[in-house]
Amino acid sequence: MIIVEGMDNTGKSTVAKLLGDTFQLPVVDRQGRPERDEQVIEQVMSFLLLDPPAILDRHPLISERVYGLVVRKRDIFEPPLNFSFYLERLLRDDPLIVYCRPDLARILNFTKGQMSGVEAHAESLVEFYDHLMDDLNEMCFNIYTYNYANLCEPAPVIAAAATYLKSRGEL
Repeated sequence: MIIVEGMDNTGKSTVAKLLGDTFQLPVVDRQGRPERDEQVIEQVMSFLLLDPPAILDRHPLISERVYGLVVRKRDIFEPPLNFSFYLERLLRDDPLIVYCRPDLARILNFTKGQMSGVEAHAESLVEFYDHLMDDLNEMCFNIYTYNYANLCEPAPVIAAAATYLKSRGEL
């Protein structure tokens, strides 16, 4: 499983489509946040039960953690739900997380409408994503940071995904 993550306006969907096309793998798109918290938890569970290999254009566990705390100012993973439990379950799947992270100026150059609160909290969202990716790296998640602005060609992210898929016997 390859998870493509990052804030809005960072190239996630473009990278997910590129990887799906390159490796002929299905791309699973979250299709936005459901209206009810219970539906987010259902999404998390359904994503955890996906049969690899697949490319995920965001994982609700990661995205909801960031957007929930920064934009909505609440955490749906408070007890009795446990964020650490879901993370440990995700870690067992040993996903590659492609963290799309161009420089802040590019992220803040919004060219299309964003979900309510995203533009107003953009810098905090980036900061929280950066910290979360550092935390996931410390937990031994396999993180590849991709900055489309510095890398004129997509070859590095394709190479990282190919190495990952080969190591799992999925390519």
